[in-house]
Amino acid sequence: MSLKERLMADLKEAMKSKDKLRKDVITMVRAAIKQKEVDERVELDDSDIENIISKQLKEKRRQLKNLRRVIEMT
Repeated sequence: MSLKERLMADLKEAMKSKDKLRKDVITMVRAAIKQKEVDERVELDDSDIENIISKQLKEKRRQLKNLRRVIEMT
Protein backbone atom coordinates (compact mmCIF):
# COMPACT_ATOMS: atom_id res chain seq x y z
CA MET A 1 0.00 0.00 0.00
CA SER A 2 1.43 3.37 -1.00
CA LEU A 3 1.62 6.26 1.44
CA LYS A 4 -1.13 8.09 -0.42
CA GLU A 5 -3.42 5.08 -0.06
CA ARG A 6 -2.48 4.72 3.60
CA LEU A 7 -3.21 8.39 4.26
CA MET A 8 -6.61 8.04 2.61
CA ALA A 9 -7.42 4.94 4.67
CA ASP A 10 -6.26 6.69 7.85
CA LEU A 11 -8.36 9.73 6.97
CA LYS A 12 -11.47 7.59 6.55
CA GLU A 13 -10.78 5.88 9.87
CA ALA A 14 -10.28 9.22 11.63
CA MET A 15 -13.55 10.48 10.21
CA LYS A 16 -15.41 7.36 11.32
CA SER A 17 -13.99 7.57 14.83
CA LYS A 18 -14.60 11.37 14.93
CA ASP A 19 -10.93 12.01 15.74
CA LYS A 20 -10.78 15.66 14.69
CA LEU A 21 -7.10 16.25 15.39
CA ARG A 22 -6.01 13.20 13.41
CA LYS A 23 -8.36 14.10 10.57
CA ASP A 24 -7.06 17.66 10.45
CA VAL A 25 -3.40 16.58 10.41
CA ILE A 26 -3.96 14.03 7.65
CA THR A 27 -5.94 16.57 5.64
CA MET A 28 -3.12 19.10 6.00
CA VAL A 29 -0.55 16.56 4.78
CA ARG A 30 -2.72 15.48 1.87
CA ALA A 31 -3.23 19.13 0.87
CA ALA A 32 0.54 19.70 0.87
CA ILE A 33 1.02 16.60 -1.30
CA LYS A 34 -1.67 17.68 -3.73
CA GLN A 35 -0.27 21.22 -3.94
CA LYS A 36 3.20 19.92 -4.78
CA GLU A 37 1.76 17.57 -7.44
CA VAL A 38 -0.24 20.37 -9.04
CA ASP A 39 2.62 22.87 -8.93
CA GLU A 40 5.16 20.49 -10.43
CA ARG A 41 2.70 18.49 -12.55
CA VAL A 42 4.09 15.18 -11.32
CA GLU A 43 2.90 12.14 -9.42
CA LEU A 44 4.82 11.96 -6.13
CA ASP A 45 6.28 8.69 -4.92
CA ASP A 46 6.59 7.53 -1.31
CA SER A 47 10.00 9.14 -0.74
CA ASP A 48 8.71 12.51 -1.97
CA ILE A 49 5.72 12.19 0.34
CA GLU A 50 8.01 11.33 3.27
CA ASN A 51 9.97 14.52 2.55
CA ILE A 52 6.78 16.59 2.57
CA ILE A 53 5.70 15.05 5.88
CA SER A 54 9.14 15.73 7.34
CA LYS A 55 9.03 19.37 6.23
CA GLN A 56 5.53 19.80 7.64
CA LEU A 57 6.67 18.33 10.96
CA LYS A 58 9.71 20.62 11.15
CA GLU A 59 7.55 23.66 10.40
CA LYS A 60 4.99 22.76 13.06
CA ARG A 61 7.76 22.18 15.63
CA ARG A 62 9.21 25.61 14.79
CA GLN A 63 5.81 27.22 15.20
CA LEU A 64 5.30 25.46 18.53
CA LYS A 65 8.71 26.64 19.76
CA ASN A 66 7.85 30.22 18.82
CA LEU A 67 4.51 29.96 20.56
CA ARG A 68 6.17 28.70 23.73
CA ARG A 69 8.57 31.65 23.65
CA VAL A 70 5.70 34.09 23.31
CA ILE A 71 3.84 32.46 26.19
CA GLU A 72 6.94 32.58 28.40
CA MET A 73 7.36 36.30 27.69
CA THR A 74 3.90 37.12 29.01
